Amino acid sequence: MGNFLTHLKLQGFKSFASKTDLELDYRIVGVVGPNGSGKSNIIDAIRWVLGEREAKNLRSGLLENLIFAGTSKLSKASLARVTLHFNNRNRVLPVDSEEVSISRRIDRSGTSQFFVNNQEVRLKDLISIFARARLGSKGLIIVGQGEADVFVRVNPKERREMIEEILGLKEYRLKKRTAEWRLKETRINMEKLEVKLEEIAPHLKFLRRQRNKWEKRDEVKKELHEICEKYFAYHYYRLMGRIGEMESGIEKLKKEKKVKTEKIKEFEEEFKRKNGPVEKISASQSEASTFFNSKLEIIRKKLEGLRVKQLEFEKKLIWLEAKNEFEKKQERKTTGEKETEYSAFQLLSELKSFIKEVEPILNEDNLGKMKGTLAKWLNRFRSFFVENKSEENSESNRGSVDKIEEIRVRIEEINKEIKENEGIENEILAEQGKKNQEFRIRVRQLNTRENERRVIENQINEKKIIKERVEFQLRELENKWRNIGYNFEELRALKKIEVQGDENWDEIERRINQLQLKLSAIGEIDKSLLKEANETEARYELMTSEFKDIRNALNDLEKLIKNLEERIHKDFRKSFSLINKEFNNYFRLMFRGGGARLKLVYPEKLRKTEDKDDEGNNQTNLADENIISEEEREIQAGVEISLNLPKKKVKSLDMLSGGEKTLVSLAALFALIAVSPPPFLVLDEIDAALDDDNAQRFSELIKDFSEKTQFIIVTHNKVTMESMDTLYGITMGSEGVSKVLSLKLEEAERVPE
Repeated sequence: MGNFLTHLKLQGFKSFASKTDLELDYRIVGVVGPNGSGKSNIIDAIRWVLGEREAKNLRSGLLENLIFAGTSKLSKASLARVTLHFNNRNRVLPVDSEEVSISRRIDRSGTSQFFVNNQEVRLKDLISIFARARLGSKGLIIVGQGEADVFVRVNPKERREMIEEILGLKEYRLKKRTAEWRLKETRINMEKLEVKLEEIAPHLKFLRRQRNKWEKRDEVKKELHEICEKYFAYHYYRLMGRIGEMESGIEKLKKEKKVKTEKIKEFEEEFKRKNGPVEKISASQSEASTFFNSKLEIIRKKLEGLRVKQLEFEKKLIWLEAKNEFEKKQERKTTGEKETEYSAFQLLSELKSFIKEVEPILNEDNLGKMKGTLAKWLNRFRSFFVENKSEENSESNRGSVDKIEEIRVRIEEINKEIKENEGIENEILAEQGKKNQEFRIRVRQLNTRENERRVIENQINEKKIIKERVEFQLRELENKWRNIGYNFEELRALKKIEVQGDENWDEIERRINQLQLKLSAIGEIDKSLLKEANETEARYELMTSEFKDIRNALNDLEKLIKNLEERIHKDFRKSFSLINKEFNNYFRLMFRGGGARLKLVYPEKLRKTEDKDDEGNNQTNLADENIISEEEREIQAGVEISLNLPKKKVKSLDMLSGGEKTLVSLAALFALIAVSPPPFLVLDEIDAALDDDNAQRFSELIKDFSEKTQFIIVTHNKVTMESMDTLYGITMGSEGVSKVLSLKLEEAERVPE
């Protein structure tokens, strides 16, 4: 077959400032040059592309130092790029292309990128690609400078990893590690999902109950709706009809009112033509009333004054008459007339009674009462004096009699004047009554017409009241409708029904109330709650499905891990015995005798212990509490080296010299590539510690194995150089930049493709 690695291209990598292309399409490629020329940088470049991430393993303090730092004559590079070209006709690399280029690039910001055929990929994906081809940045694929004894120096676990990488088991290790990581994540996710399912289950149960209630509620609501449509449609249209009747009646009465109003207007116009404007008549009537009242007030004040004077004169008259009578009685007394004494005594008694009765009336200021009382006493005194008339002509009382007569004349004059003013008062009242009567007749005629219109207005108001009452009933009906859960538009949209026979509307209303109570008992359920129930149900089903999928994925991962473990265990066990056989052969070849073998060692917690049971039989225990399978133990086991040097007792590997460690490592390397040859090996001065005889044997082995494995070797050994198909010389001038010189040896043969 053709060589696997065909080209190595460098740009700005370490000491290779300019673009450098090394053709590697040979079985054995040698790289030679003085110390410090940069030949090991070629090995570092290959290791870097194969995925090395540790700067110390690339002989650099920082990854940024991989970029050409510049010299006094050349400026520093902005980036470093290394590309490996592979012949992939046999699909050693899992890439669907006959030629594959793999590049790695880094700039001074520290950004590192990987490319496969110029398509950027992740380092994780690239490591998987190389593992499939049994390549890697660690292990024995690349043995760096000073690492010739690496197989001896590493610990058992790392030694196991080197063997698995050569055997191509690293791919399965990576898959197993990925599967274990995914298994761990899957278990975590499953636990989280299980917790969520446990959390959501009670709430979902509650939501399901609510949804079941809602379904029952729908049945009740449907029946309620059917009954309500019948009940409310009948009453709605009945009330609307009643309102229509009232509106029709009101409209008719309004027309009648309009007719009456027009007639009133005609009457007012006619009255105005005959009597002038109604406003003036009213004003004239008011003025006349004021005029008559004013005249009456004057007459009545005058009458009041006359009556006061009349009272004063009558009081004076009574006093004079009493005085005159008293004097007459005194005269009779002196003449010895007994009857006269009696009369005088009687007169005094009357006067006392008069004073007693009149005095309170004077305080009351009641003219009418006073007038009546005085009149009464006047008559009494007159009758008294008539009895004694014969004595009035006496000479001694003549003066008093004249005065009394004068007062009586004055009283008569006053009475006459009073009668005259009373006549005037009656005339004024009669005239005023006549005027008022005329106005009342006119007003009565107008009021009659107004009353007729007012009757119509009352009828209109009555109908409006009835209409308002019906509208109130309609609003009550609408409120009931809304309380059930409907809107007004739905009520208006109901179709009018024709009721057949008598309906028991009270019973229907009771049924409506019963259904409402049922709905109330079920409870009002928010539609968002139903939405949540459906969403939660869907989410629960989805999570349950995901849980099943995760559980299936978990089982699949466990099966995958088990299969990978079986594959690793099977392939490793199968190859391990062959490697041991070859290792012993190459060890004997290198050391001219002796023997060596590889053996499995287990971590402390996995080591078996042999105990005796109660019957004395052997019983195997594990230090770890968890019992694991034999396969798992062997998969986790490391590899230890057991050897027997000829003519020398060695109890541990630390007792070996540097050359002996190199020979042991070379024996292991050739044993591994004899059992499972990798596509290529990169060896950096691995033969530095060998003497001429061992160097010769090393060269011969390289030639033998070059039939199956491509070698790239950095060496100073002339014997090793003689086995090369081509040599690249690395030099470094005064400018501090590595340069490449190539030499194709005469014996070199290109491997036919």
